[in-house]
Amino acid sequence: MADHSTHEARAEVTAALAIMLGDTFRLYAKTHGFHGNVTGLHRQSLRRMFDGQYRELRAAIDPIAERIRALGGSTPRSLAALAALGELAKTEGMPIDREMTRAAFNGHLTLARRARVAREAAESAGDPMTADLMTDRLASHENAAWMLRAQLVDEPPSA
Repeated sequence: MADHSTHEARAEVTAALAIMLGDTFRLYAKTHGFHGNVTGLHRQSLRRMFDGQYRELRAAIDPIAERIRALGGSTPRSLAALAALGELAKTEGMPIDREMTRAAFNGHLTLARRARVAREAAESAGDPMTADLMTDRLASHENAAWMLRAQLVDEPPSA
């Protein structure tokens, strides 16, 4: 097992965390927009759900950024630079409520995969603090995806 203090191990972990940070920010911004713009029959319930999710995502940004800094990495100094770190697909136009729900669901699935990658890098590097942080993020994203999936019950599950 590599020592997380080595440059190569830290670089691998911080690279995975940087993508996680950028995608967390992207999903936060997307979900916040959905919260303010959702319409339709299920507006109230979706608005409450998006509210809880965007607040939780916002609270997750600092711990990820702080962990990058603790490992010797640097974090973006502007919103544009932060958003550029992410790879999460953009949502074009103003989707309807089901499209918003599906986009948020897919975003949480993506972030769950990213958390697994970052956790595996941290475990390989002997970095239990980052591994624990990513385990927490994984649990949060899997829970959010589960809640969103329940809103899409008449649709087949996404792969």
